[in-house]
Amino acid sequence: MRPVIRALRHVAEELVFDLYHGVDTSSLLSAWGIPQGYDSAKFVHYAPSKIAHVIDALSSLDIEYAQSTFVDIGSGKGRILLLASRFPFRKIVGVEFHPKLCEIAKNNLRKYRRAQQKCRDFEVHCADATVFPFPQSGKLVLYLFNPFGAVMVEKFLEHLGEALHRSQREVWVIYHHPVHRALMIQCGFLETAKTEEEFSVFRHVPANADSLAQARETPPQATKEDGRNLRDRFAICRADEKPALVRGH
Repeated sequence: MRPVIRALRHVAEELVFDLYHGVDTSSLLSAWGIPQGYDSAKFVHYAPSKIAHVIDALSSLDIEYAQSTFVDIGSGKGRILLLASRFPFRKIVGVEFHPKLCEIAKNNLRKYRRAQQKCRDFEVHCADATVFPFPQSGKLVLYLFNPFGAVMVEKFLEHLGEALHRSQREVWVIYHHPVHRALMIQCGFLETAKTEEEFSVFRHVPANADSLAQARETPPQATKEDGRNLRDRFAICRADEKPALVRGH
């Protein structure tokens, strides 16, 4: 009975948020809505994040918001972008591969005008997060609400690791509903900063960035002493993970 009550409260919260702000951030979008050219098996369903969890996660960061760009990976209809605007970020960026969701998010951002907003510099990119070029300057706060399955998480982490190897800087990763948390732990360049029931927060450790490139470039025969290289560790983590059912914002 309690799970049902919690689910009903969540639905009510979504509807109240949308009605009050005049936006559309609720409801589900199944994997069948994935645009042509993408493998639906690598992605999961869209669902919006719970407001309280997002605010708690963003409030927990020990950062200077004005020097940080917030990037929502798999930004969906843009609810997280709206909530992030309550913090004085330098800029707020959404990355979403689904064209329909991108258009809805842009429309929501145009409508959302509240006195509590501390950042109104928004961008929404319809792009693949595993190749999307991260903002070049300043610190980064990355937010992921279970945006895709283990294979894509691995690709995203490799992409992020390569970007950090080229440009050393402070990066925070908020992983909401962390189904593939083990991949974050094993990637070699993130350390766990905080773990809660609903989300985990990771921080980039610049000193470890070179170890990612070294693990990727080292021939297999040279890694026997160390055990496994980065790709091997990812493969083991994938085997241990359960399938993800929901992603969203």
